[in-house]
Amino acid sequence: MRASESAALTMAFMRVSRTVLIEHEDVPQFPYFKVGSAFLVRYNGAVFALTAHHCVKDYHADQIRIPAVDGGRDFLAFNKKWVPRGADANDHLDFLLLRVDPGATPGYANIGASQIDRSAVARARDLYRPGATLAFSGFPGEADNRIDYDGLSIRTQRVVSRVQYLDKGARPHTHLARDVDRLVTNYGSLSGSPVLSANASGADVAGLVVRADHSTGDMLFLDVAAIWSALQKTTV
Repeated sequence: MRASESAALTMAFMRVSRTVLIEHEDVPQFPYFKVGSAFLVRYNGAVFALTAHHCVKDYHADQIRIPAVDGGRDFLAFNKKWVPRGADANDHLDFLLLRVDPGATPGYANIGASQIDRSAVARARDLYRPGATLAFSGFPGEADNRIDYDGLSIRTQRVVSRVQYLDKGARPHTHLARDVDRLVTNYGSLSGSPVLSANASGADVAGLVVRADHSTGDMLFLDVAAIWSALQKTTV
């Protein structure tokens, strides 16, 4: 990957990838803990947060906290939740969409998000070929990604790593890739990370990480067609 492509991907990830927190009552003075990663997409003029369902399935939607701005302390507000039927038992349905409420979200007009539409789905098809270089970005369970309860702060450090496309997965709309850079020692909290590919104007969305195995560096991700189909259903 050329330096210009790497820089374009890093900028794209900074615009759209976020950490996923849960607000709880166990530590009243700073009631957060981290459960995964997410990214922001735009469809029909609306912004949605997208993450892996298994990361947040044990919590209510009103407990989910995703920063409005990368590294910020203001959180997105949501006005609609959509989970595919069967998400608990099927990898190819393991995702959650939250529609961002423009009237209740600070700085909504400046939120960066990846456009998902018919052309994005068409471009992504060319990315799913053995040997193709993609990249993911998330907030793994590393020492620098934690809640500092003493300092009352949220510490986040994004990891951007190249992956090589391997093959289609066993279930519809799933794909296999392998982490090439192996920058991560703990793959926990990477579920929900976006998978992107550099292009001349920035980056194309390739999918969403569902699961990753640190022992092999292999990961399973959902493709853009599955995301686009879900977005269409949220407007029905």
